[in-house]
Amino acid sequence: MACNSLNVYGMDACLGLEDVDYCDFSPSVRKTKCIKSAIEPREVANMPLTALGKILESTCSGGNKVSIIKSSAQQDIDAFIENTIRSKSLQDAFYVLNLAVIVQLFYDWVAALPRVRPYYAVKCNPSPPLLSTMAALGAGFDCASKSELEQVISMGVSPQRIIFANPCKMPSHIKHASSVGVNLTTYDCEHEVTKIKLNNPNAKLLLRLRADDLSSKWPLGVKYGALTSEVEHLLMAAANAQVDVVGVSFHIGSGASDARSYLDAIAAARKVFEKALALGLPAMHILDIGGGFTVGNNGELKLSEAANAINAALDQYFPEELGVSIIAEPGRYFAEAPTTLATMVYGKRVRDEVREYWINDGIYGTMNCLIHDYAVLCPRPLARISKRNNTSCAGLPVYKSTVFGPTCDSLDTVLKEHPLPDLVDGDWIVFPNMGAYTHCAGSSFNGYDTSAIQTFCVFSLNTRGPSTVAIDSLFKSFETPCEFTDKLSFSEESTSEDSE
Repeated sequence: MACNSLNVYGMDACLGLEDVDYCDFSPSVRKTKCIKSAIEPREVANMPLTALGKILESTCSGGNKVSIIKSSAQQDIDAFIENTIRSKSLQDAFYVLNLAVIVQLFYDWVAALPRVRPYYAVKCNPSPPLLSTMAALGAGFDCASKSELEQVISMGVSPQRIIFANPCKMPSHIKHASSVGVNLTTYDCEHEVTKIKLNNPNAKLLLRLRADDLSSKWPLGVKYGALTSEVEHLLMAAANAQVDVVGVSFHIGSGASDARSYLDAIAAARKVFEKALALGLPAMHILDIGGGFTVGNNGELKLSEAANAINAALDQYFPEELGVSIIAEPGRYFAEAPTTLATMVYGKRVRDEVREYWINDGIYGTMNCLIHDYAVLCPRPLARISKRNNTSCAGLPVYKSTVFGPTCDSLDTVLKEHPLPDLVDGDWIVFPNMGAYTHCAGSSFNGYDTSAIQTFCVFSLNTRGPSTVAIDSLFKSFETPCEFTDKLSFSEESTSEDSE
C-alpha cells in the first residue's frame, strides 16, 4: 500500500506491520519480529495524513477537538496560539502539542533504525495525548514506576508492549507489574534478583550494563549498570534463582552527543551474550539499546548520526540471522519538538536599558528544565496587544530583557539580558521545543500548579513539504467508527483555498 493514498489507514498497515507481534517474550519464542523497511524516504511528505485516522481516534477519546493547521511552521503555530487566546479569552500559560510532528518523528525513526523498535520513555513526558499517539503508532513503552505502568495500561496498551526499565524497583511496584502481566524488566545487582524472584517469579530479565557517554547531558552510569567484572556473577545469580535472563540493556545517558558510545556498548553487549552461552545458559534474544536520542536542536547527537553508528554496530555484532530483537527507550527524541509553550506577560519594569517582564510560567513550572536538564530556551514574541499588525515584531528594535517566572523566589528567572522587543502586559512570549522533562518535573510551589497547564492538540497538514491532500478529500476519507468530523476543528488561519 502506498503511503500517499487518500484513504486513512492505521500506521501498522502503512509501515507494513500488519499482524506483527513484537513483544512475545515467552520462552517458546526465540525471536520477535522486527519492523520491516517498508517505507521509502520519498513518501515522507504524505506520511502524517495516512496516520490521521488512527491518531485522532486515539487522542479524541476524551472529547477534545484536534485543530487542523496548515503547517508546523512558526507562523502557523503562532496563528493558532493567537486564535486560541482570542477565542477562549485565555490569560494562563498553555501548551500546543502537534501530533503530526510525533508521527513524522516516528516515521523518521523507522526509516533510520528499521531494526529497532522504540519503547517510549514515559518519564520524559507522560502527557495523555502524546502517549495515546505513541500507542496508536504501535510503539512500546518504557515505564519505571507503578504510576507509569498504571497510566499506560489504562490506555489499553498490552502488557507485552511494556518494559519495566528500572534496575532498582520498589517491591510493591514489582508486585503490581506482575499483577498486570508486565514481566520484562531490568537488573544490575544480585539484590535485585532476589527481590524480583520473591515478587514476580515470572519475570524475564535484561542485564543492564554500564555504558556512559560522558559528554551526554545526564550520564547515568554513576547510578545504574553492571560492570564488566560483575557480569558472570550476575548471570549465575539469576540462573541459581531460576529467573530467566533473556537479554542485555544499556543506556549511554540522556541527551547523548558521542555516537561511538553506542558502538562500544553494543560490542560489550555481544560479549555478554557469548558469556551466557559459555556458562551453559539459554541463548538470549533481546537487546535494549536504551535512550539518549534527540532531534539535535541544541547541538546534541542527531538521530541520523546515532543511527549510522548503531546500524553498523548491529550489523557487525548482532546480524539479523542471530534472531535477536532490538528495542530502544527514546524519550526526548519524541517529546521535545512537538510541544510549544505559550506564556503571557503580566508585569513590566524598565531599569535603564533593561526591560524586565513577568510571565505566568517559570523555573518552578515548565522551565525547571533550565536547572534539571540544561535546556536552551529559544523564545519569540507574540505581541498581540502592543503590535497587532506585526505580532512577531519583525524588523523592530530589541532590548536587553530579563524575564521572571511568577513565584516570589528570585531564583525564578527564566531569561537574563535576552534580546526581546518592547512588550506590554497582555503580550505573549512563545517557547518552542518544550516537551521533554518540563511539565512532568514541575511543581505547585507558591500556588502555581504546573499540572493545571492546559494542552491544546493540533495536527499540521504540511509537517514537511507541501501537502498533496485537500481538506475536502481528507474529510471524505474518514471511514472509521470515530466521528472524526465531530473531533476536528479548523483553525481560522486555514484559508478557504485550502478546502477548494
